[in-house]
Amino acid sequence: MYSIDLTSDQSAHIQELIDSFPGDMPNKFHGDTPFVKKYRALPMYLGWTETTGLLSDGRVVRGSSEGDYEGLKPVDDRILFLTSLMEAAKRYPGCDFLIPQRPLGAVDCDACNGMGTIQIPELSKFTCPCGGVGWIDS
Repeated sequence: MYSIDLTSDQSAHIQELIDSFPGDMPNKFHGDTPFVKKYRALPMYLGWTETTGLLSDGRVVRGSSEGDYEGLKPVDDRILFLTSLMEAAKRYPGCDFLIPQRPLGAVDCDACNGMGTIQIPELSKFTCPCGGVGWIDS
């Protein structure tokens, strides 16, 4: 299971975002409100069949958006974990602390040339296999 170490201030910030959700979020995110209310998790990444969420203790979890299962499951896929962190850092003000630090020895991702997304002219940006961080652990 993947999690992120949060300071007490960071944990409190996540809890405030959960408590005030959807707050000033654009309408396109208001559909996440039942997920937040039911699981007390801050939505991070909306996939085809699951939503990932961040609990105030730093655990990154996932829940079915299709009713395939009840409750939450741990995020156990590294790419899904990284993608979730990057999406949440972009979505929520004051959450830059979620962006992973590039490890020593990491190399630029070949698929995105270190940009974190793949540009396909006919479509919007796709998140890269590096999870959007732009690098791969060596």
